[in-house]
Amino acid sequence: MAVLRRLIEVLVRLDPAIWYALDLRRRSAASWIPLALLLAVFVFAAGECLVAGKLAEGAFLSAIALTFFAVKLRATAHRQEP
Repeated sequence: MAVLRRLIEVLVRLDPAIWYALDLRRRSAASWIPLALLLAVFVFAAGECLVAGKLAEGAFLSAIALTFFAVKLRATAHRQEP
């Protein structure tokens, strides 16, 4: 899990659009839309890897997608609005 957390930190530094997709500041349903689209890309890529017989790559992409989802879910569950 620590390796995935480090990977996400690197991705967020490289591409600010990932920070926009995660947007940990808002709890509204609309803040989930960019993340849902990003997750769809990762899940589609993981599915393509599995179809091609590349299990390790598919598992890696699935783990990244699951980590993004868990980070957003945890942030919205624990953040309280003023």
